[in-house]
Amino acid sequence: MNEEAVPAAAGRRRPEAVVAAGRTAASRVLGPVERFRRGSGYTKFHQYSRWGLYLVAPMELVMICLWAVGRTDSKLPVWAAVLLAALSVLHAGANLRLIRTGLRHYLGQEPFPRRPLSGFLAVTLGALTVPAVLAAAGVVEAGEVAPVFAWFAMFSASVTLVLPMRRGALLLVAITGAALLAGAAAGVDRGGLLGILIGCALGNLAFSATFRPTAWGLRVLEELHAGRESRARLAVAEERLRFARDLHDVLGRNLSVIALKSELAAQLMRRGSEAAVDQMVEVQRIARESQQDLHAVVRGYREADLANELAGARGVLEAAGIRCRVEHRQDLTELSVAVRATLGWVVREGATNVLRHSEATNCAIVLGSADGRVRLTLENDGAHGTPGEGRPAAGSGLPGLRERLTALGGALSTDRTGDGRFRLTAEVPAGAGS
Repeated sequence: MNEEAVPAAAGRRRPEAVVAAGRTAASRVLGPVERFRRGSGYTKFHQYSRWGLYLVAPMELVMICLWAVGRTDSKLPVWAAVLLAALSVLHAGANLRLIRTGLRHYLGQEPFPRRPLSGFLAVTLGALTVPAVLAAAGVVEAGEVAPVFAWFAMFSASVTLVLPMRRGALLLVAITGAALLAGAAAGVDRGGLLGILIGCALGNLAFSATFRPTAWGLRVLEELHAGRESRARLAVAEERLRFARDLHDVLGRNLSVIALKSELAAQLMRRGSEAAVDQMVEVQRIARESQQDLHAVVRGYREADLANELAGARGVLEAAGIRCRVEHRQDLTELSVAVRATLGWVVREGATNVLRHSEATNCAIVLGSADGRVRLTLENDGAHGTPGEGRPAAGSGLPGLRERLTALGGALSTDRTGDGRFRLTAEVPAGAGS
């Protein structure tokens, strides 16, 4: 029984293991695609632009392959075709490396890529020299390899990412001249040399007009993104300064009075005067008043009022460059104090998550009611992940909000609506806590 059951059980588990392995493989393949689909507009634009530049290098390989296919009926030796194909792979790899490092240098993320630039120029000169030597030695015909000179030269526009426009243009002119000299040494006729010149000019112009504006657009996007983060930090700093001003206004005078009266009481005690007791009683009274004032200030920050939180969320988000729309479909005065305070916490936490966990450009806060329940929704774009993921669950963030709402018979839900949009919804009975 046991010997038969073990193989049977193993046989039943094998399809599940295959399905699990298939899911794992699919997640590895589709994982980057899914992350890109859920990425923010900033991330998508960055990926589109960078990969659009990277694809220029494989285009060279495609053109060489098409050329090689067209030479199947010619007298081109196989080893010569393989050699030219290897040169194309080497040149495309050096070009891709220069594009990547040059783009990072243009964006201020890396120093000047001296080695990638020198290596690319050396590979380019070698790629122009080898076909010329083969043609001069009679291995291949000059007319057959004439397009190769133009291709190796026109795919050199990536130098404009590394060098300023004038120096980059002069270097492209020099590479074009080297291609013409290599073609002349190979025995290319005047028509072929004119074709090389036109191909180099048009190709370099087209690729340069692609590289520089794309890199410039990415740099402007980086600056805008950095400016937005700075505005968010300034908004937080302004809130801290406001809290510091409130504390100074409340406690500054009282603490000064306490210091003076304590000093006076110490002098009276040295003289043996009974008035020192009166001064210390006065110090005790002022200290208790200061403590009450301090509790009132802190309570004002800890206790969230819905009206104040709605206004504050709009101010903080707009200060960070996020357009915020607040819509009232419910009279706040009809809500109980507990409901207003709890929903105020939802607004505060939701606005904080928008600032910290997204790259939003728009945010909408809508308050309404239906069937005796109050609903508050906060929706934003540019969401990276669900706010609160990976953070402690006890007493902070969204878990803390759920505890507050559950205590009043309410509920909290989060969901994605597509295109990187995230929605936070809180529902609570209108008369809860009254």
